[in-house]
Amino acid sequence: MNQSFVKTIGVNDELRKDSHLIYVNQADGLKRILNRDFDKWSNFDSWDSISVQQWIFSRALEVYKGMKIDIKCDCCEHVDLIPNDCVDIKKEKCYGKKVLS
Repeated sequence: MNQSFVKTIGVNDELRKDSHLIYVNQADGLKRILNRDFDKWSNFDSWDSISVQQWIFSRALEVYKGMKIDIKCDCCEHVDLIPNDCVDIKKEKCYGKKVLS
């Protein structure tokens, strides 16, 4: 996935002018999945919610088609994330960063 097309933003961050805004809480059950241990939520195929898998897949298709999306979490005021900065994702609390990884 081209990460310049996807950005995670916090509650007080501005939406990019040329992007589509997606809210983490649009996917019912996503937070429940992301609250699990890393080994559980990082295995996409083991998710018990088909609708959440479809939500993630739809976002991936949007990016594949060239759409820029901003994923807005509701847990952070600001998200400072450099693409490829997912080294400590196992310890991450931000839902938006988890979705991006």
